[in-house]
Amino acid sequence: MRGTSSLKILEEQVRLIYENAFPANLTVIGVALGFAFIAFEKVDQQALLVWCASIILAAGIRIYLCFQYRAESDSRTPKQWASIYILATFMVGVAWAGMVQFLFFSDDFLIRSTVMMIIFSLAAFSVPVLSSLMPAILVYFLPPTVTLFFAYVFDDIDGSGLFALSTLLLTLLIVMLARHSNHTIMTWLRVQQQNDLLISQLNDEIDQRKAAQFQLERHGEELEELVRKRTKQLIETNKDLEKEIADRKRAEENLKHLAHHDSLTNLPNRLLLDDRINQAIERARRTKSKIAILFLDLDHFKHVNDSLGHSIGDELLLKVSWRLRGCVREIDTVSRLGGDEFIVVMEQVAHIGDINKMANKLRASIGETFQIQGHSLTIGTSIGISIYPQDGDQVESLLKNADKAMYQAKQKGRNRYAFYTAAATDAASELSIPS
Repeated sequence: MRGTSSLKILEEQVRLIYENAFPANLTVIGVALGFAFIAFEKVDQQALLVWCASIILAAGIRIYLCFQYRAESDSRTPKQWASIYILATFMVGVAWAGMVQFLFFSDDFLIRSTVMMIIFSLAAFSVPVLSSLMPAILVYFLPPTVTLFFAYVFDDIDGSGLFALSTLLLTLLIVMLARHSNHTIMTWLRVQQQNDLLISQLNDEIDQRKAAQFQLERHGEELEELVRKRTKQLIETNKDLEKEIADRKRAEENLKHLAHHDSLTNLPNRLLLDDRINQAIERARRTKSKIAILFLDLDHFKHVNDSLGHSIGDELLLKVSWRLRGCVREIDTVSRLGGDEFIVVMEQVAHIGDINKMANKLRASIGETFQIQGHSLTIGTSIGISIYPQDGDQVESLLKNADKAMYQAKQKGRNRYAFYTAAATDAASELSIPS
């Protein structure tokens, strides 16, 4: 696919080159003849005629190639057409370089200034004509400008150094302009190719619809009935397309949502939780406030799953998530890590008592009986608490320390909460209690 794309772009580059070839080369011949007329009495006439003939010959070859391309463009590959034209253009560039000799054949200011003006005028003129094919434009104007530069470097007239510097700067400027123009053309060609592909796809779809309409016409009994059926089909097709677009948008939104939320409880998952905690830390740093991380683990949840089945276990987790969301403030975050583990992120904590109230509120809410599929279930929760910044200033350290505090709460008898302490680290590492 990429190779086909590059080939089509090259075809378009070659087409642009040969499209401009005829008038451009007539201009080249006209300029050469004009200079020959002006300089005929002021320079070596034999050298002038030889140079003029070389220009006409090189330009004539490019004109011949132009007509051959128009008549038999399929006889060669685009790469071959490009290579041939670049070679012919190089011949023109070399012929223009021969013009520099007239700087030494005449001390006439008009001749010398005309030579420089013609070389740079043609170099500038070549930018819009040849810039679709960067090698062509380089081989066209670099031979005469580089030759002119060295001619001034080795010339002993006053100001030759300044002329050499001016020639170099103008050459660099034209190269930059050529590169910019080439980049613009290539960008335009790529966009045009993409548009052509879209048009082709649309035409294919139109052809398919026309074929479907033709089949309807063949099997229809009356034209009026056929039009009615086709109109109805098009309306339904349009509705289906609109529905498909809407479905795709919903699917994309759902995928984005699922990537950041727990599929069972619709609570933020670990990925979104990390982002929420990081944002909370940034806000706490600016306001010099505290954050509390409450790590909740449901007591004996595994027993519910094993004895009553995963369906009841999942419904219990869902109802637990509802109760947790009902306990927190709008600025707080409730997240499910997985299994029977939940996280509550409290922001803007002013006093330690606020955390105690929240922990008791969560325990009390979860401790109320759940009615699930005819079963009355009562569970507890063990809560471990870490506080920013004293228990950590990164997401991982805060969650890890809250987890350790939660195991400390379980060790003390479950259905209670515990704040992280340094002693909790050793205790959590030694503790192994099933959920």
